[in-house]
Amino acid sequence: MHIEEFVSVAWTMNKNKDMPDIRPIDERIYKLYAPVEYRWLASFKTKKGCPNDTSMFRVSISEGFICDGQSVPSIFWTIVKMTPDGICRMAALVHDLLYRTEGGKKDTNVPYELNIIGKYDEPLSLTLGRKACDQMYKAIYIDCAAGNVDEIDRATLGYNILRLAGGMHFGGPVPGLKK
Repeated sequence: MHIEEFVSVAWTMNKNKDMPDIRPIDERIYKLYAPVEYRWLASFKTKKGCPNDTSMFRVSISEGFICDGQSVPSIFWTIVKMTPDGICRMAALVHDLLYRTEGGKKDTNVPYELNIIGKYDEPLSLTLGRKACDQMYKAIYIDCAAGNVDEIDRATLGYNILRLAGGMHFGGPVPGLKK
């Protein structure tokens, strides 16, 4: 199943209950040191544009995944206090996976799963369009912000930046990763 965009995201859940264990391995490049699973409940649109029932979704990322955190131009670090790490860590990690894999269509350096959970808890394969990937960044960031209005505003700003400038990285390698 391919999903172009989410109509609404009812809630998200970090199964680990902690921020992901990602640590820098190079300037602005991070490595995941423990597996992560994130689930969310959402209604969505397929390519045909028809809204579907609300469904449970899951993304699991294995240890060893390489990402660039929140790849925000450094000018935003001081102006609006958007840094490549911090409370946005989970949102940036999941979004990096979704972008590197073009919404679940491509392989990456470590195993991952992106599923929609069926009626009987069976995982069904899933791919996401770029807009749905960006919507997940915002929804997870807001969830991690736990009501902090400044962080919620940063999530919205980050989403808008992704919509404007993120397309060039969708399906591409980790920006800045030295071979």
